Amino acid sequence: MKSRHTIIDEIPYLDINELSKIGALDGGAHIYPNVSLKYPFLCQLRTYRYRADMMMRHCTTWKLFRIEWTPCTFGGKRPWFICTCDKRVGKIYGGGIFLGCRHCYEGRYRTQKLGKTSRKFRRACEIRLSLGGEPAIRRPFPERPRGMWRKKYDRLRLECEMIEWELKGSQFSRLAPDYTQFSFC
Repeated sequence: MKSRHTIIDEIPYLDINELSKIGALDGGAHIYPNVSLKYPFLCQLRTYRYRADMMMRHCTTWKLFRIEWTPCTFGGKRPWFICTCDKRVGKIYGGGIFLGCRHCYEGRYRTQKLGKTSRKFRRACEIRLSLGGEPAIRRPFPERPRGMWRKKYDRLRLECEMIEWELKGSQFSRLAPDYTQFSFC
């Protein structure tokens, strides 16, 4: 049975924090006519302090999103998109001819579709990658990276070894390293 939920990781998005970092929300009107280079689903983008106007490709109408600012604990303010469903979100996704949040898309992250054992295997591989090793539990455990605290290394190694002990004898203990399922940021 196929799930009706969209995988959100595969849909291009516009992040409010990126707009804030480049100064697009500082006040006044900012117009970005060549925004399609970074955001392929958009044709034009206009930003103001409390509003963002977006025109999608193959569409002639502007889609308006309000921007709300909330105070942070240690000072400053954080921007949020207000989606058409009235949710406060950090990302607006654009797939097809529709702009909306992940709730409007009824989307799930790729890891939410994994089973319990698959999530454990993924966590073990992520720990190995973070230590400079390969994402396969049948390989030798990587050495402590230079500059990492021994206490942190021991904690990660213990966590990984406990997960691998639970996966011993399963199909995951025989898998070869696969880097394609991990996103490198």
